[in-house]
Amino acid sequence: MKVLAKLGSTKTGNTGEIVWYFEKKLRELGEIEFDRLYPEDVDLDFCTGCHNCIIYGEDSCPHHKTVREIEQRLLVPDRIVLVTPG
Repeated sequence: MKVLAKLGSTKTGNTGEIVWYFEKKLRELGEIEFDRLYPEDVDLDFCTGCHNCIIYGEDSCPHHKTVREIEQRLLVPDRIVLVTPG
């Protein structure tokens, strides 16, 4: 099974510890591929509100390359775990 953890915080701290513990417990149940996606792994700016994606199509978005990279990473795993700091 392929699992992706999408974290909403940096690579250190309690949130990272919880993901590590979760991965450890999953590995006890069987073979898994575990991947993490951190905010700093991608250089994605905020949406500028230009509406190019709506008017001209998704490929006209100024951020479309980065968005596609994220999308591809989200489509691969069997399970996605969303993790945010408390």
